[in-house]
Amino acid sequence: MRNHNPTHYIDSHGETAKSKLTPTQKRLTDSEIASIVEEYQGGITTYALAEKYDCNRKTISNHLKRHNVIVSIEKIKSEQSVKELIKSYKSGLTAEEVAEQFGISDTTVNKLLHKNDVEMRTRWDY
Repeated sequence: MRNHNPTHYIDSHGETAKSKLTPTQKRLTDSEIASIVEEYQGGITTYALAEKYDCNRKTISNHLKRHNVIVSIEKIKSEQSVKELIKSYKSGLTAEEVAEQFGISDTTVNKLLHKNDVEMRTRWDY
């Protein structure tokens, strides 16, 4: 009897065994990539786009970079931008509000605040 399941095979002992599953990388079409660029520039995060297009966040990031789109942390690499971000947070905005203001993810805001030793507020401090 022939095994028709590609994830299984008959091993040297005559037993059915699972083969290694290799993840398949999704190939995005040109129109999907164009939509990704437009949506990212409209404020959608790489994480949300990765979920929407069923691929890895890094794949989204790589396509954006290939299309000369400045991605997340690169948007605020300058010292002045980081100072402005910290000032916005210290003025009372939440990390989510700061993220929206700078067009980056709240995770990136939190990383930058921690990296610059900014005292973080709890949700009860608002």
